[in-house]
Amino acid sequence: MRLRSLLLILLLLGLLTFRRYGYTWDEPLYYGYAEALPYAYQPWNWLRPDFDLEKAYGPSPADHKTRGPAYLLLSYPFAALLQSLGLPRDEAWHLVNFLAFLLGLVLFHRLARRWFSPFVSLSITALFATQPLLWGHAFINPKDIPFLFAFLGAILFGLEMVDSWAQGAPSWRRTLLASFFLGYAIVLRVIAPLAAVLILACAWLRRARPPLRHLFAYLLGAALLTLALWPYLWTDPIGHFLEVFFLMTNNIASMKVLFNGNLYPATALPGRYLPFLILITITETTWLLAILGLILTLGPILHRGRQQLRLTSDLWRARPTPGRGLCEAGIVAAWFLIPLIYVILWRPPMYDNHRHFFFILPPLFYLAGLGLESLLQRLNFPAAWRGLLLTLILLPGLLNIAVLYPYEYTYYNSLIGGPAGAFGRFETDYWLTCYKESLQTLNAQLTGPIRLFVWREPLIAMAYAGPNVQVHSLREEPQAIHRGDYLLVNTRAFEDRGIYPLAPEVLRVQRAGATYCIVRRLGK
Repeated sequence: MRLRSLLLILLLLGLLTFRRYGYTWDEPLYYGYAEALPYAYQPWNWLRPDFDLEKAYGPSPADHKTRGPAYLLLSYPFAALLQSLGLPRDEAWHLVNFLAFLLGLVLFHRLARRWFSPFVSLSITALFATQPLLWGHAFINPKDIPFLFAFLGAILFGLEMVDSWAQGAPSWRRTLLASFFLGYAIVLRVIAPLAAVLILACAWLRRARPPLRHLFAYLLGAALLTLALWPYLWTDPIGHFLEVFFLMTNNIASMKVLFNGNLYPATALPGRYLPFLILITITETTWLLAILGLILTLGPILHRGRQQLRLTSDLWRARPTPGRGLCEAGIVAAWFLIPLIYVILWRPPMYDNHRHFFFILPPLFYLAGLGLESLLQRLNFPAAWRGLLLTLILLPGLLNIAVLYPYEYTYYNSLIGGPAGAFGRFETDYWLTCYKESLQTLNAQLTGPIRLFVWREPLIAMAYAGPNVQVHSLREEPQAIHRGDYLLVNTRAFEDRGIYPLAPEVLRVQRAGATYCIVRRLGK
């Protein structure tokens, strides 16, 4: 099987399933941002005396102006086209998000081909794509999945740019591609310049001296693209960028986060939070291959490193230069370890599990590729057995995708007892995507009009409420609820335990032993 075949299979699965995913609580206002953005890019608006850039930030400007809209700018025309063809807004965006995910897999595979055989490259691409965590987010997450692939693209095309420098034949195409993905990534997350640091460090270690015009184009092009794709920077580029940088690195999040059965403030999470969540949300076979890759390759690398160090008594003066392989292994390791160590030591505010750090996951799968490559070389599997091995490797992810649909992003592996073992100890449907199924089920059961009170994010419930359902905010109208009214609660942070817990249940949304939403009716 080739990459094209894999993508066609994944596309077919996505087309058959995308309509059941519900809005996350971040999505409605975020897509409103996308719809408002064209205002900033219409020159005739600039000439109007009442031109106000705030109008380009959508229905929640205070939240969105500091969030770079590069992905929204590039994706909105496609979402608008699908809506014009009759798809509801949420379904149109979920399909566009998934198509963008498939394009990102092309980048993932292209980077894998630098180091692995065609079979192993395709295998780890399939393994990455069928992680239940990532598969679920591929539809509903227009923030972290796009940044994951933007950062990956900045690494990929940055390395190809360095290749051309090292060969003494600088390529403008490679330089401009690297510059584009770097700028695109910076708009999405201010941590993206880390990619440029890693790429330029690799160029230095490989003694790949770029012509100044190429280096200038790489850095300046990324800066200009960042400015072009981020209206908030237009009025004060440096000041506003620094404002966002300090906001993102010290975000004061007021919410509570469920971790290992305890509720923590998002600003006071334990240092093990990120590494432990990564450990229990990636499939078991991925970890087996990654550990195997680490064991089988770390020893030889350290041995070669000791040999290099013995070449000279003055390491700094001699400056021995690692080859391309060792240099790029260092990039992949730093890509994962630098953000991880930062989180462990500085403990920045975090919430919604580890979605903000999805961009550090690809190195784990490249490490798994090392394990798979080493395994195949040592066991000399025939072609037919390789297909069986790949099926076994993908099986945990595929089974859980089927069982959890459309809540695959709530996946936990067997190390924690699966979703059932995680329920009540870790966040599951933290983005409230269960509201869609709750309302659709309720709509089908009703024979007359009702009032439905929603504690958190009633806007999502309104998007799916039928003509017989009148949605109210319990948080804003606590005195308005009466006997006979319905109540929709979610299980995030134990909210279901504190909001009319004794009221009879009408329905609950659950998968694999984990409950996401409950609809209750106050006694008559």
